[in-house]
Amino acid sequence: MGEAGVLGDLEGSSGWRTKVRAGEDRYSIPNGVRQPVGVGVLQLLAPGQSDLVPILGKATGWDKHVDKREECAKLEHGWVRVEGSGAEFEVLPNCASYLEVRLKRVTDGGDHDVAIAEIIGVGAWDSSTETVRWMKEDEAGGQASIDPSTALYSGQLRSEGII
Repeated sequence: MGEAGVLGDLEGSSGWRTKVRAGEDRYSIPNGVRQPVGVGVLQLLAPGQSDLVPILGKATGWDKHVDKREECAKLEHGWVRVEGSGAEFEVLPNCASYLEVRLKRVTDGGDHDVAIAEIIGVGAWDSSTETVRWMKEDEAGGQASIDPSTALYSGQLRSEGII
């Protein structure tokens, strides 16, 4: 197999990649968290997390001089370990939404790669248990509507001068 980017999660959002060759372990262990290669969590930030955008969006994870987890912690946004479907992930608490995804393929997008992923889980932060509550398929509509009062949108980032 060739190289494949892993989406989301702490390491995925900072751009880590992993190579898998015939006979190699099909798991990666970013920050000591064992997870299948090609599986990650995409996190939709909440309005109170706008201060993280310069950290998460302005620097690539390929830059070894930037530790996004450490930088987030300095702003009092620590990461926590959660269970997904057969994997563990480190995520930011209190995000508006969490999507567990499995990478299907990566294609050339010109000046960037485009990742096509299958959504294999949808979750919401559960403050009472301090973890992501992954919803079952029959819980469609179980998550509240996501609008500018519950999710971080570019309009808020523009008004705050972040973008």
